[in-house]
Amino acid sequence: MNEQKWSVRVKRTRGAKFQRCLLSLMLTVVVGTGLALALCLGQDRSSIVRAASGQSLLHVQGTQLLDGNNRPVVLRGAMIESPFAYLKQWQGGRDPLKILNTTTFTAMSQQWHMNAVRLDISQWIYQLDPGTYMSRLDQAIAQANAADLYVILDFHDTAQSGAVAPYTDGMMHRVSLDWWKMLATHYLHNPMIIYDVLNEPKYTSWATWLHGDGADIVGYADAIAAIRSTGSQQIIVVEPGRAGGRTASEKGWATFDPAMITDPNILYSRHIYHQIISGNPTIWDHAWGPLLNTRPIYYGEWAVLPHPDKITHCTGLTSTNADALTKAFLAYLDQRHANWTAWDFRPSHLIQNTRDFTPTTFAAAASWNCGGASGKHAGMGTAVLQYLNSITSSSSA
Repeated sequence: MNEQKWSVRVKRTRGAKFQRCLLSLMLTVVVGTGLALALCLGQDRSSIVRAASGQSLLHVQGTQLLDGNNRPVVLRGAMIESPFAYLKQWQGGRDPLKILNTTTFTAMSQQWHMNAVRLDISQWIYQLDPGTYMSRLDQAIAQANAADLYVILDFHDTAQSGAVAPYTDGMMHRVSLDWWKMLATHYLHNPMIIYDVLNEPKYTSWATWLHGDGADIVGYADAIAAIRSTGSQQIIVVEPGRAGGRTASEKGWATFDPAMITDPNILYSRHIYHQIISGNPTIWDHAWGPLLNTRPIYYGEWAVLPHPDKITHCTGLTSTNADALTKAFLAYLDQRHANWTAWDFRPSHLIQNTRDFTPTTFAAAASWNCGGASGKHAGMGTAVLQYLNSITSSSSA
């Protein structure tokens, strides 16, 4: 759907939707939370503030995330890719709200028992039309929050997301600080927002990772300072990328000095794909280095993928071992009290479709091997849903 048609549809339906929503609010106690009210009042900044006003901020204590009542919170959810971070999709008129909507978020929360969604966003697409971009993002966030999902905003800074040289180097630049200040100001009073300041960074050393190059390239400490300068207290996610090195003994957080970051509300993240297939918790532990059992950890992306874009992500995976490997990693996540968002709540990864959100299964087709055509619709959805069901049952008991 093109931009003009989308705008016309919103204008024509807003009044009727507001009336229906207002009537619904009069008949429910949900209005006490303010979350449903936000969906009626439009999705501008003021509605987001009202939506979140009844909630309390997450904060870090030791290895845990705690809510405002000091109750432990473990984030378990999924990422959803959308036109918010893919320039060609956005310019082609694809509406991100086609999947980022109440139906999807309710399925994640109620059917899958998730409490978090990770949304990739792009500074460069935003700059093409700030008003339209933020209006749609506000709508997606308000609906996710209304479904009791924390929203992790993840900055994708790649050519696919619209970056051009010199901004395609996988590092933040001074313009990125203005971007984060804008977002932190816009969502200042929304406690259900978490900031993931750069996806899969490519800094080559911890020094540049922290403070950039002293010129146009900036680091994580600079981004954290920019966000905090607005008064924001939301959790901030940091990821090592290449700064931790590329050898087995260095990559990840193995060589990181936790004293480098003094901000109290930091969530430390890693992405993992192929290493899951090792089935080796010792390897997984090592990549966390000194953070393991001292700081809260978060797998921002993880998946067991029969048919990935990069064949290296599934080398050694077969239809015979996939289910066992997935369950072993889920058990590890539970043992380490790790927060996580799996990749990806779209067909044919975690779900088969967006009608009933049926989970994928590794037995969806005939016997397959890594990258084989028969594994194109196979996925780990069933194993993940079974795990989340077991967690929910244990909590209820």
